[in-house]
Amino acid sequence: MPRMSTSPPRGQHFTPSTVADFIWSLLGDLGVRRSASIIDPAAGQGALLRAAVRWGAAREACVGLEIDAVVIDSTATRAGVRLGDGLLDAHFSAKGFDVVIGNPPFGRVREILSAEQIDALVENPLRRGLWGPGRDSTFPGRAVEPLFLLRAVDLARPGGVVAFILPDGFLCNRRLQGVRDCLLDVATPIVVVALPAGVFRRRGLNASTHVVVLRKAINSSFKTEMVERRHVKRGRLPETLQHMRADVANGKRTISVAAEELRGRRWDPGFWQGREALTAWSLGETVRLGNFIEHLTYGPIVTGEKAAHVPDGVRCIRQGDFTDTGLRRTPQLCVYRNSVHDPSRSRVRQGDLLLPRSGAGSLGKNRLAVYLEERPANVGCFVDVIRLKGINPFFVWAFLRSRPGWAQIRAVINGVGTPNISFDEIRALRLPPLPRLAQERMEQRYRQEVLDLHLRGEDDERAAAEAGMRFAAVVEDLEAEMQD
Repeated sequence: MPRMSTSPPRGQHFTPSTVADFIWSLLGDLGVRRSASIIDPAAGQGALLRAAVRWGAAREACVGLEIDAVVIDSTATRAGVRLGDGLLDAHFSAKGFDVVIGNPPFGRVREILSAEQIDALVENPLRRGLWGPGRDSTFPGRAVEPLFLLRAVDLARPGGVVAFILPDGFLCNRRLQGVRDCLLDVATPIVVVALPAGVFRRRGLNASTHVVVLRKAINSSFKTEMVERRHVKRGRLPETLQHMRADVANGKRTISVAAEELRGRRWDPGFWQGREALTAWSLGETVRLGNFIEHLTYGPIVTGEKAAHVPDGVRCIRQGDFTDTGLRRTPQLCVYRNSVHDPSRSRVRQGDLLLPRSGAGSLGKNRLAVYLEERPANVGCFVDVIRLKGINPFFVWAFLRSRPGWAQIRAVINGVGTPNISFDEIRALRLPPLPRLAQERMEQRYRQEVLDLHLRGEDDERAAAEAGMRFAAVVEDLEAEMQD
């Protein structure tokens, strides 16, 4: 057995009792019996096993393995947690459990596993099933969660259930598509629930997560229920989770996806919600935004040197400079002209469309802007410059703020905790071929109805609110025009 860790836990994020109770209620609704045999191969302090007992499972039917001796206390021991390597311990492989449940550590293999464990995985079936045999030098840098998930499927009996808490990145990231497809060869997703934001938020951790429930069986015609993320108010998590349990039972705020459709695609509900919202619009013929992009870049990534504010310098446009109706008038940061923070490739021109490429408070709120000033400017590393040719940038801005535009962005933004959008995803966005005069009308209306209020809104909350309502009216009129 690999050497047990006596260092502080790494990659661990213990499960709140409310979330553990929610998962077991969900499993009960899906037909899991209270007589089930249960194992948690990354049990931590045993929160998921204690919840199983509260739900009605027999304590003696619960087994938990935890490799970190520091984590195991009297509470964990009473929950059935014992010292052991749930990833590689061969003792339990042939048992076949009814339920394998877990909240595995998140992170890279080299950050989570010991050198002995990594060596043991070189020719292990888990490793070979995902990335092939041998000493691949990239293996230590890969995500560790797929190893735990495939191990969970291995521990389940045929027809048994696996219920795991996983980071958004596992379901979203393109580089893990092969892993997701590999899992479809041995199991069928039953339910994917996007947990409310903030469930795993503390100092040094802000992970957005999903609960993924799979059955160890292959049924490509089975419908996977995708449950969208709900906003939770402070102190209302138990109530919100009950609403989400009802969503699954009643089919509300959910989308049913045939398991065969998941192959080659993302698994997160947000992606499928976005696809459904887009197909609900009869846009007819559409064109790729990439057809009109003349220049696409982001701001400089400068390590080891923080930009100093230079009052008379070149404005640096960052994520926090965006509002719902455009850029803030007063720059928060100006940098030295021609410095490393002002490269020529990312300088902004009047009429450029600017898009924060990450961040829940900017990209996640669908905030964009067209640069209107003549004064020189550049962008920060988390802002994209989209220079367009043959299409009006104000029309593109208004369309991406519309429901079919936002649906596409929602369907592609990804990441663990922080939404992101790539250059390829930006180029792939689709727009209706609106006549040129209609496009120019979007610009005229913004300048005449919104711009003055937007500029005043920095110092006047009423003006800001009115600017938001007027811009929303412009977008709504565009939606109506697209449906005519």
